[in-house]
Amino acid sequence: MAIPPPFQAEPPGEPQTAPPASDTPEKISVIRAVKFLLSDREHRKANWPYAALLSIIPVVGRITLMGWQAEAAQRLVRRHPTPLPKFDFKDLTHYLLRGLVPFLVEYLAVLPIPFLWFVFMMIGTVPIEGARAAGYDDLRLILLIVWMLAGWCLFFGYQLVFVNAILIRAELSADFGQTLKLGAVFRYAAKTWKRSFGYGLLLGVISVGLTLCGFAALYVGVYFALPLISFGSMHLRYQIYAAYLREGGEPIPLKEPQPLPSESAVPGH
Repeated sequence: MAIPPPFQAEPPGEPQTAPPASDTPEKISVIRAVKFLLSDREHRKANWPYAALLSIIPVVGRITLMGWQAEAAQRLVRRHPTPLPKFDFKDLTHYLLRGLVPFLVEYLAVLPIPFLWFVFMMIGTVPIEGARAAGYDDLRLILLIVWMLAGWCLFFGYQLVFVNAILIRAELSADFGQTLKLGAVFRYAAKTWKRSFGYGLLLGVISVGLTLCGFAALYVGVYFALPLISFGSMHLRYQIYAAYLREGGEPIPLKEPQPLPSESAVPGH
């Protein structure tokens, strides 16, 4: 199967970058992000169950799912006519290799969270316990509530802003060197934090609703809600990146496009 023109590689020696801002969508939509897995009417009856299966397989399933999503993210940026490829077991090795960088980067990015949360709470005990020792029980309760809320905002913000900023680099570049350029990550996060936090919270609310609906459907529905949320998160990262490009942001170097084994296979073989 021939590679469609929008997916062709740039001339040798020229860096792979994102398309011009004019090629990016005009408006961010969380609903469109959640519906992305079902956007291909021809293949959604196959893609949705396979995504649900990968979501419940430990490690290997997660890596494969992230590789599939990275392929979709790169196609979205390149304006590929089929941004979400049909899942095919011929592409399993391709997705496993493509998903390694996002998987490891995500693990490294979230690894410090428990330690930082512990330090944050230890610092908070100083004024809280000071109020208790002075006999200000009401003040102690207020300080405790404020500190807990501040902690949740801080660490949700870390996940929604920083983790997503580094993940989009991993998905598009598929390169540790490019992904771990922390200066570029922080510059991107600084320019997109409002969108990442605001739309991320909205996606979180919708995700809770989908999960509850899944539990209501004899618990089995949860397994089908999870991939909608997972692909929705990826598509939302893409939309935020597209808006960032539209405003003249620095493009993330893209991995050179490669045809999927299932797409390059000769029909009948």
